[in-house]
Amino acid sequence: MRSGSPSRLLADHRAPQVPDRGSITSGLSVRIALSAAVLLMGACEPTLERRVFEYERRVNSDNVQGVLELFAENAIYELRDTFVLEGKDALRGLAEWDSVLHTRLTFHDITTLGDSVLTNVSETNDWLSAVGVEELVHPSTLIVFQNGLIVRIDSETDTTGTNAIRRALDEVLAWAVVERPETVHRLVDEAGFRYSGENAATWLKLLREWNAEMSSPRDGAQPDDQ
Repeated sequence: MRSGSPSRLLADHRAPQVPDRGSITSGLSVRIALSAAVLLMGACEPTLERRVFEYERRVNSDNVQGVLELFAENAIYELRDTFVLEGKDALRGLAEWDSVLHTRLTFHDITTLGDSVLTNVSETNDWLSAVGVEELVHPSTLIVFQNGLIVRIDSETDTTGTNAIRRALDEVLAWAVVERPETVHRLVDEAGFRYSGENAATWLKLLREWNAEMSSPRDGAQPDDQ
């Protein structure tokens, strides 16, 4: 059996060095600081409910670019029996439409379901007012998020609102296809409305003309006695 020198044996059995108190304190401080930063980042991350209210705020302030920043590039927005829009180019048209018409949204009864939010939405705008519809209600609207961005909105209009819109459109288009056929062709196709800021402004002009026509006396009719 080999034997080492006394000094080597002592070296081999030397007690491990203990870090000084300063280095322990310094390392602990760094770990605490990093943990606090992570927690703070998590606390500052907007909840889905807050993101929904931010979407409401940007729509209601006619902030087109701000609205688009809340959506993923390939986001889908479906309003059942009305439209399906996919991608930011299509969504830009809708955002511009809402801005020109001063669309105002109010979100009620928000429930968070994992990466999604279920909510009821009330909507008003200048187009609705021009056709005599005070408010639309979109019940059970689902908003799906991914990495903090909206990737899908799935909504519908309640029966009362749907019927009111159909009656109004029947009246307006019955007049417009005769009196303003070229305008109608620009505004509506087989898929429905063509959403853009320009078309929203054209719709408002058309509806003003329709309302003026409907309120004027018909040929041969006598105005009411005052």
